[in-house]
Amino acid sequence: MTRLYYREASACIIMFDVTNVSTFSNSQKWKQDLDSKLTLPDGSPVPCLLLANKCDLSPWAVTREEVDRFSKENGFSGWVETSVKDNKNINESMRVLIEKMMSSSTGDGSSCSMEGDYINIKETSPPGWACC
Repeated sequence: MTRLYYREASACIIMFDVTNVSTFSNSQKWKQDLDSKLTLPDGSPVPCLLLANKCDLSPWAVTREEVDRFSKENGFSGWVETSVKDNKNINESMRVLIEKMMSSSTGDGSSCSMEGDYINIKETSPPGWACC
Protein backbone atom coordinates (compact mmCIF):
# COMPACT_ATOMS: atom_id res chain seq x y z
CA MET A 1 0.00 0.00 0.00
CA THR A 2 2.78 2.46 0.79
CA ARG A 3 4.08 2.17 -2.78
CA LEU A 4 1.03 4.19 -3.86
CA TYR A 5 1.93 6.98 -1.43
CA TYR A 6 5.53 7.10 -2.64
CA ARG A 7 4.76 7.05 -6.35
CA GLU A 8 6.48 9.89 -8.22
CA ALA A 9 7.76 11.52 -5.03
CA SER A 10 10.82 13.71 -5.50
CA ALA A 11 11.72 14.13 -1.84
CA CYS A 12 10.84 12.83 1.60
CA ILE A 13 10.60 13.95 5.22
CA ILE A 14 10.72 11.48 8.09
CA MET A 15 10.03 13.04 11.47
CA PHE A 16 10.47 11.59 14.94
CA ASP A 17 9.74 12.80 18.46
CA VAL A 18 13.02 13.38 20.34
CA THR A 19 11.31 12.48 23.63
CA ASN A 20 10.07 9.09 22.38
CA VAL A 21 12.71 6.52 21.45
CA SER A 22 10.23 4.25 19.64
CA THR A 23 9.48 6.97 17.07
CA PHE A 24 13.22 7.27 16.52
CA SER A 25 13.65 3.53 15.89
CA ASN A 26 10.56 3.49 13.64
CA SER A 27 12.25 6.10 11.45
CA GLN A 28 14.63 3.40 10.24
CA LYS A 29 11.71 1.20 9.15
CA TRP A 30 10.13 4.08 7.21
CA LYS A 31 13.43 4.90 5.49
CA GLN A 32 14.06 1.27 4.55
CA ASP A 33 10.51 0.98 3.19
CA LEU A 34 10.94 4.15 1.16
CA ASP A 35 14.31 3.06 -0.26
CA SER A 36 12.97 -0.38 -1.20
CA LYS A 37 10.01 1.05 -3.12
CA LEU A 38 11.16 4.30 -4.68
CA THR A 39 14.21 5.65 -6.47
CA LEU A 40 14.85 8.63 -8.70
CA PRO A 41 14.85 8.04 -12.47
CA ASP A 42 18.65 7.67 -12.40
CA GLY A 43 18.36 4.92 -9.76
CA SER A 44 19.62 6.98 -6.82
CA PRO A 45 17.64 7.26 -3.60
CA VAL A 46 15.10 10.04 -3.14
CA PRO A 47 16.49 12.88 -0.97
CA CYS A 48 15.12 12.32 2.52
CA LEU A 49 15.51 14.68 5.45
CA LEU A 50 15.27 13.46 9.05
CA LEU A 51 13.50 15.90 11.36
CA ALA A 52 14.11 15.68 15.11
CA ASN A 53 10.86 17.22 16.32
CA LYS A 54 10.00 18.58 19.78
CA CYS A 55 13.54 19.88 20.23
CA ASP A 56 12.05 22.43 22.63
CA LEU A 57 11.39 19.64 25.16
CA SER A 58 13.76 17.79 27.43
CA PRO A 59 15.08 15.36 28.22
CA TRP A 60 15.73 13.90 24.81
CA ALA A 61 15.37 10.11 24.61
CA VAL A 62 18.33 10.01 22.17
CA THR A 63 21.51 12.04 21.96
CA ARG A 64 22.45 14.32 19.08
CA GLU A 65 25.40 12.02 18.42
CA GLU A 66 23.03 9.04 18.07
CA VAL A 67 20.82 10.99 15.66
CA ASP A 68 23.87 12.07 13.65
CA ARG A 69 25.19 8.50 13.39
CA PHE A 70 21.72 7.13 12.60
CA SER A 71 21.20 9.72 9.85
CA LYS A 72 24.50 8.86 8.18
CA GLU A 73 24.10 5.08 8.51
CA ASN A 74 20.60 5.13 7.02
CA GLY A 75 21.33 7.35 4.03
CA PHE A 76 19.40 10.45 5.02
CA SER A 77 20.32 13.68 3.24
CA GLY A 78 20.82 15.23 6.67
CA TRP A 79 18.91 16.02 9.84
CA VAL A 80 17.47 19.11 11.46
CA GLU A 81 16.17 19.91 14.94
CA THR A 82 12.60 21.21 14.71
CA SER A 83 9.71 22.24 16.89
CA VAL A 84 6.34 22.34 15.19
CA LYS A 85 4.85 23.91 18.32
CA ASP A 86 7.34 26.80 18.26
CA ASN A 87 7.58 26.85 14.44
CA LYS A 88 11.33 26.35 14.76
CA ASN A 89 13.20 25.40 11.56
CA ILE A 90 10.05 24.23 9.75
CA ASN A 91 10.19 26.55 6.72
CA GLU A 92 13.98 26.47 6.76
CA SER A 93 14.17 22.68 6.68
CA MET A 94 11.74 22.60 3.74
CA ARG A 95 14.01 25.05 1.90
CA VAL A 96 17.01 22.79 2.58
CA LEU A 97 15.11 19.75 1.29
CA ILE A 98 14.02 21.59 -1.86
CA GLU A 99 17.63 22.62 -2.50
CA LYS A 100 18.73 18.98 -2.13
CA MET A 101 15.91 17.86 -4.39
CA MET A 102 16.84 20.43 -7.03
CA SER A 103 20.53 19.56 -6.90
CA SER A 104 19.62 15.88 -7.31
CA SER A 105 17.54 16.66 -10.38
CA THR A 106 20.30 18.72 -12.00
CA GLY A 107 22.90 16.06 -11.28
CA ASP A 108 25.46 18.55 -9.98
CA GLY A 109 26.44 16.21 -7.14
CA SER A 110 26.16 18.83 -4.42
CA SER A 111 23.43 16.84 -2.67
CA CYS A 112 26.06 14.36 -1.49
CA SER A 113 28.35 16.95 0.07
CA MET A 114 26.83 16.68 3.56
CA GLU A 115 25.27 13.22 3.39
CA GLY A 116 23.58 12.50 6.71
CA ASP A 117 25.12 15.41 8.62
CA TYR A 118 23.38 17.71 11.06
CA ILE A 119 22.18 20.74 9.14
CA ASN A 120 22.72 23.97 11.02
CA ILE A 121 19.91 26.11 9.66
CA LYS A 122 21.58 29.37 10.74
CA GLU A 123 24.59 28.58 8.54
CA THR A 124 22.52 27.63 5.49
CA SER A 125 19.91 30.43 5.44
CA PRO A 126 20.61 33.29 3.07
CA PRO A 127 20.19 36.75 4.66
CA GLY A 128 16.67 38.06 4.39
CA TRP A 129 15.27 34.73 3.16
CA ALA A 130 11.66 34.08 4.08
CA CYS A 131 8.97 31.75 2.94
CA CYS A 132 5.51 32.61 1.64
